[in-house]
Amino acid sequence: LLLALLTVTMVGTVAFMQGRKALKAAAYDRLEVTANLKQNEISRWLHSCEEDFALIAEFPTVRQEVLTLLNSPPDSAAYRTTYSLLYAYFKEIAAIKPKFTEISLQNLSNRIILSTNPAKVGQYIVATNLTAVVSDASNQVSTPSFYVSSETGKPIITYTSKIYDSAAAALDGVLFDG
Repeated sequence: LLLALLTVTMVGTVAFMQGRKALKAAAYDRLEVTANLKQNEISRWLHSCEEDFALIAEFPTVRQEVLTLLNSPPDSAAYRTTYSLLYAYFKEIAAIKPKFTEISLQNLSNRIILSTNPAKVGQYIVATNLTAVVSDASNQVSTPSFYVSSETGKPIITYTSKIYDSAAAALDGVLFDG
């Protein structure tokens, strides 16, 4: 009787341990699949954001209007007209594409010239590493910057695009989303 009880206990323990190990492996496999799916989903979303921002920033009309804004005196009619057009355009984009919470134009001294958040216009805000943007040899949208907002405490992604003058020689400003 004792031998039978010992045998049943050993078989039960081994079966329990193997079952537990198999369930643990299955759970880890499912977690790994879920993590991979989420990683792919986030990568697709980031790529989509980058493409959308590049489309906005590289649009010839936007580039020309931004140059007009950066090179006109603030009290001129051209500045006021261009400011109104770009502000309306950026607000429309922010309404259509809610992933762009704020679109701003800043000059190389970190002063916000135009923003969908009017409270930031005129302020000096370091929203991105301008040294890295300026030193980047490509004329493409830069790699997104990830950081935690000092205002909201929430994570933010900032995309930047260099704005060149008509001769493509001098950098006039940086367009970004943050």
